[in-house]
Amino acid sequence: MLKGFVDELKRRNVHRAGVAYIVTAWLIIQVVETLFPIYGLSDATIRWSTTLLAAGFLPTIVLSWIFELTPEGILRDTGELTSAPVGTRGLDRIIMVTLAIAVGYFTVDKFVLAEGREARMLEQARSEGRAEALVTSFGDNSIAVLPFVDLSPAGDHEFMSDGIAEELLTLLSRIPELRVTSRSSSFSYKGKDVRLADIARELSVENVLEGSVRSAGNQIRVGVQLVEPSSGTQVWSQDYDGTLDDVFAIQDEIAEAVVAGLKVELLGEVPTVDETDPETYTLYLQANHLRNTLDLAGAIPLFETVLERDPDYVPAIQGLSTAYRNAGMALLVPDGVARALELAERALTIDPQCALCETMIGQVTLLEGDLAGAIPHFERAVALEPSNARVTGNSAILLHRLGRTQEAMSILTLVEGLDPMNLAGPFNLALMHLALGQYDQTAAAARRVQKLQPGFVMTQGMIGAALFFQGDSEAALQTLLLEENPAFVEPYVSMAHY
Repeated sequence: MLKGFVDELKRRNVHRAGVAYIVTAWLIIQVVETLFPIYGLSDATIRWSTTLLAAGFLPTIVLSWIFELTPEGILRDTGELTSAPVGTRGLDRIIMVTLAIAVGYFTVDKFVLAEGREARMLEQARSEGRAEALVTSFGDNSIAVLPFVDLSPAGDHEFMSDGIAEELLTLLSRIPELRVTSRSSSFSYKGKDVRLADIARELSVENVLEGSVRSAGNQIRVGVQLVEPSSGTQVWSQDYDGTLDDVFAIQDEIAEAVVAGLKVELLGEVPTVDETDPETYTLYLQANHLRNTLDLAGAIPLFETVLERDPDYVPAIQGLSTAYRNAGMALLVPDGVARALELAERALTIDPQCALCETMIGQVTLLEGDLAGAIPHFERAVALEPSNARVTGNSAILLHRLGRTQEAMSILTLVEGLDPMNLAGPFNLALMHLALGQYDQTAAAARRVQKLQPGFVMTQGMIGAALFFQGDSEAALQTLLLEENPAFVEPYVSMAHY
């Protein structure tokens, strides 16, 4: 029965009509996104156009089932084979012509229109050396900050040990001359018995900072050591004793000692941490720990409490902004995204050097479809913290949206180096390689994602799509059938059968 239904779909050219509609709609959307802004039409107009085209897909499929294209014109399908496959040839022509127009359009777009588009962004980036900074090798000046061990008597101060390590990581990432592995990669080794040499090799760093925190009452001891795993050399180690009142000075001293130990020649001063009172800082670390463990319902009110105590404490404002953004995107808080934007703007009035706040504004602006408005925020964020993977990764997404996919991929390659255990980098690279028709690279990037998380959604689909476009339909089908996301697979399965 199923085979008969599939055969009838083929006879009525339903699959061809679907492919023709998708290809044509896709081309229209590309043209609309390019031309509408030139004539002053709003982003809402672009969104409505895309929605209408998406809504037209189902009626097209239904009409292609009911009617057929014959030598006498469009007639209701009688269920009998026509003498000549006019509909087949006609739809094939539509697909081929549309693809030819698409190639022509993108040729013009790439070699004519793109030259002047967003010239300000690229020229300013080059003049300030940002593009070069993003792809520069840091050599020995690379470091991973591992999560510190909680040595408190009751073992209940993980928020403190993790928090201090994360604060140090953030502090060091503000130094342009250092390449600092992102938190998501460094903290992926938490609780695992892995040799430092293996960690350094997997994260591609020359140095590792590890430590411990012992907290009891108001007393605190932070022990840290800087290690060069390739040689097994302990570059420097130190224990810091004091009270919670001293915790900020301790972190500043550790950052200075790391810079001295690595013999980094800085163009500016070693950055220092934002300070608040000890009790507020403890609450902040607890809130940040809850946010990092995805307990947004617990993190948001605790961040609010921190800001009631210290309304100008920028790390808490930025942390609450991120928590609200995540809650808004997850539809847990209706106005979460708007609240995130408001908080990021507030933080920048207090600390204009907050790169993550600039990134947050850029993200929200991008979500609203205002690409031009997002550019200056991502530019400034990258200028402030070029070795912060969260900052540079988001700038790559903007470049991709601007049609600068090749430049976006260069930045994503750097991001993958800064955050090698985070699958977002290779996943986005795989999508971009697929869009550019670089199918070997698509499969390679998708397999790197699978190595980090076997069975991750869409990876099999991307590998299958790459095989399909390389002309190996049989292998593509076998690979696509392993994909767990049917929405991604269905178009390619249809085309592979076609």
